[in-house]
Amino acid sequence: MRICSRFFNISLAILAIPLMALFTSCQATEDGTLGNGFVPVSQKMVIRHLTIKGGEAISFDEINSTENESRYIKQSGTFFQTRQFKTDSLLSSNLMSGYIGIERNDTFGVRYAALAGSIVFMNTLDEDTGFGYKPIFDTMKLALTVTDHGLDTLTPVKYRVYELTKSLVGNVLSEKDSTAYINCDLSSVYDKTKPLFEFTYPDPEKKIGPSQPYVIMTPVDMSENGATWTFLRRLMLIPDSYKSKDWDGYAKDSLGLYEDEQVWLEHFNGIYIEPDMSSVKENARGAIYELELDATGLYLQCRNRNPKDPTLIQDTIGVNYCFRDLAIDNNLSVNKIGHDYKRSMSDSRPALLDKIKMHETLSREERTVMDECFIEGMAGPCVELYFTDDFIDQIKHLVEYTKDELFSKIGVNKCELGLYIKGADYDWVKNQSNWEVITPILDNAIPSLGAYSNVAKLVGIKDYNYTYANDNSVDLAFGGKLDRSLAKYKLDITIFMQSLVSYVISLYDNGEWKEFDENEQERVIYIAPTATAPYVFNRSTIQGGEGTSNAPIHMELTYTIIK
Repeated sequence: MRICSRFFNISLAILAIPLMALFTSCQATEDGTLGNGFVPVSQKMVIRHLTIKGGEAISFDEINSTENESRYIKQSGTFFQTRQFKTDSLLSSNLMSGYIGIERNDTFGVRYAALAGSIVFMNTLDEDTGFGYKPIFDTMKLALTVTDHGLDTLTPVKYRVYELTKSLVGNVLSEKDSTAYINCDLSSVYDKTKPLFEFTYPDPEKKIGPSQPYVIMTPVDMSENGATWTFLRRLMLIPDSYKSKDWDGYAKDSLGLYEDEQVWLEHFNGIYIEPDMSSVKENARGAIYELELDATGLYLQCRNRNPKDPTLIQDTIGVNYCFRDLAIDNNLSVNKIGHDYKRSMSDSRPALLDKIKMHETLSREERTVMDECFIEGMAGPCVELYFTDDFIDQIKHLVEYTKDELFSKIGVNKCELGLYIKGADYDWVKNQSNWEVITPILDNAIPSLGAYSNVAKLVGIKDYNYTYANDNSVDLAFGGKLDRSLAKYKLDITIFMQSLVSYVISLYDNGEWKEFDENEQERVIYIAPTATAPYVFNRSTIQGGEGTSNAPIHMELTYTIIK
């Protein structure tokens, strides 16, 4: 890109000459050398174009073209390889959203989401009376603010709620930076044998679904030493000695739990909401729900008694406990997101992705090359796009294939990738005639994609500088949005391609090409949901790099060669 910048400055200098002449026209003499030295007479620039489409590379034929006729070279090859890639290292802690649910699919198997997090009181209590005289538990609700959800909101999913027995930090979240990933192990911070509550969501029989603000949870064990009653008793400030004659009957806040959030968090580690995998029966799809954490939590309803006549109810009390409050330190959460490819809509039949080798622990050569590729939100598989040796040879050809002289520098003006969805064709007219097939796929596709050098850590390629775009509220040239008219994603990877081209050129040494070192230069891009919405529920199926589908990856590269 330094080359392009240099010539841009030259062009500005040339344009400036007439203006300077205007300002100096009143002088008695003119300087005939004005502007000399600005134009590099020893350099030559030629603009060219390379198209890779349908497994064929089309480039300008410099040798056989004449002034009257342009000719082109067509070469077949495998220029792109596309593989599935799956990482378990996607950050899932301390997000603004939480996820719960189960969803089944014949292609993508069973995906599920569970949520663990702090709960923080939203109400203060009277210092002298607390919850009042001998309070009675009434109801525990789960207050929900659903911001997004999957397609099937009618299939019931059963959930269990547990109390966290240990702090998330140091046991699930890293002590260094309080981070965790989708495959986090929560088994050490709750007792699976002691659920506090159960609930079903959605529950069509009770008309409870995404439009309802809460669901009433069912207590599991309200016996004297049961997990549910013990948890509720602590929330309601009822002491261990509540059956003793020494207790005056008032549920007072002697520890200041409802006054200091940090004191509270030391006594209540939080809760864990886990879906029951067996609750979504065969041939039922189910859904995952996105919850706005700072507007989601528990709502405790209870009553207290009249001290003079305990048979009479005196007050009704309600206390909210929120999952997230940005004003409070150490208010933590973690999403556990899993994918089970051994099951599909049927427990006895594995999903299509079950036999595809794609995990990040495998080498690239071990992962399955795909003609048809899948991109899934919710930390599912994405696409690994590899620029093959055939593609690298095309870059070498750009340098070598000239009439009389070797051009040693190439400035990439623009490089755009076209990724077509399943069923689409290069010809948009054919897409229009195939609308019955394509439209449902478009409707369920991911709206926008990102491109990464490291998808696990959401490190975008330089063209996809999403941090800059978000901070400055601008749109990137990268694009990445789904063009429904053409049924494809358009990705501008000009900066990435300039780096790749410049590196290949540097390998030319005295008529020979040195080996490509992948430790020095990347030649792979990971295509996944955008970094601002990595947990989107949609899924996209695109045509890959091989030439066997209707519209495999299409690249248009415009470049300038410089002597």
